[in-house]
Amino acid sequence: MKIYCMSDIHGCLAEFEEALALIREHLDEPDTMLVLLGDYIHGGADNYGVLDRIMELQYQYGSEKIKALMGNHEDFVLLGFSTINDMMRTLEEEQGTDGEDDKNMRWMEQLPRVPLLYRRNGTGQWKDSCSHG
Repeated sequence: MKIYCMSDIHGCLAEFEEALALIREHLDEPDTMLVLLGDYIHGGADNYGVLDRIMELQYQYGSEKIKALMGNHEDFVLLGFSTINDMMRTLEEEQGTDGEDDKNMRWMEQLPRVPLLYRRNGTGQWKDSCSHG
C-alpha cells in the first residue's frame, strides 16, 4: 500500500492544490491512501477553502482513502480559543459566518485525535513531541 502524508496546510489552498497535483493520479489506485495530519487552518489566506477541499476529497474518494486527523489548530477552534479564520479571536468575537463555521466545526468534531507522544527534551523534562519547536 502507498500512503501519502501531508500536514500543516495552514490555510494555503494553492500550495495544497500543488501538492495534491503530484499524487492525484495515484488516488485512483486501489492500494493508495492520503493521510492528512492536521493543522489545516491559521496562517494562509483560504482556511475555508482548505477545509472545503478536504471534505470534497473525502466525498470523492471516501474517508477510508482520504484520512484527515485533527491538529492542534482545529482543536483550538473546537475548544473556543480561536475561530477558523483567526487564531487570535474567539468564537464570541467573530461576527456573521452565515453557518459556515457550523458546517466546518461539525466536520472537525468527527476528526480522530491522535494520542500525543512525549519525549525528554535536553533539560530532562518531558515535551510534547507533536508540537512545533
